[in-house]
Amino acid sequence: MVSALVQNGLDDEALMLVYEMQKLRVAIDEITITILLFAASNLRDREIGKQTHAYLLRHNIQFEGMESYLIDMYAKSNMIREAQAIFQSNVTNDKDQATWNAMIAENTQNGLIEQSFVVFKEMLEQNVKPNAVTLASILPSCSQSGSIAIGKQLHCFAILNLFENNVYVISALVDIYSKSGIIDYAESVFLKSPEKNSVTLMFTKKNSVTYTNMILGYGQHGMGRKALTLCYSLRQNGLEPDDVTFLESVSTQTF
Repeated sequence: MVSALVQNGLDDEALMLVYEMQKLRVAIDEITITILLFAASNLRDREIGKQTHAYLLRHNIQFEGMESYLIDMYAKSNMIREAQAIFQSNVTNDKDQATWNAMIAENTQNGLIEQSFVVFKEMLEQNVKPNAVTLASILPSCSQSGSIAIGKQLHCFAILNLFENNVYVISALVDIYSKSGIIDYAESVFLKSPEKNSVTLMFTKKNSVTYTNMILGYGQHGMGRKALTLCYSLRQNGLEPDDVTFLESVSTQTF
């Protein structure tokens, strides 16, 4: 029930239910802890996150992926130093793929671009193979730093490892190519990506972020008609434009 509440965006209600569990002395295990960390991340609630971490330590709870959940929670609560401390507390060889990905993503999201590249380099040096999540996390750093050469290398890696149809990788590639002034590359990535895949729909279907990045790209390059056409196409594919998509498509038009 707690998990269902968090998955539906009812994080406060989920926390109240955990409080009821404690009053009824129902055991809180690693699954409950994972859900609590998710809720704390969503709410950006430092106190709930720190209390959950303290509970972990007091009860010596360990579970797979624990560090990545803690890193995500602290970083989203604007406590990047605490996130970095958890990342550094493990012996490098013990870090799993999820932990590396979490630290790269949080550095990128907090504007620590150089640190994102440092962590990514360390990950490669430890022979931890990047996956689609890694690419989607590091590509925005390439976009923000203007490192188009690295972005192209990562694109090649994505193709070789069959990640080029992952919706998050697609969105990041469209963004980096658009911002680097290579709009034809961005358009090529966007047009080649499938609308849907019956087996892995969640990971290959274009979403509103992918469309928005492409519309933004068209707008930045003065292609107002293409931007507006793509906005209509988004609706035809069962997606609703958000405020950013709508405003960008309108602002590209000449009245």
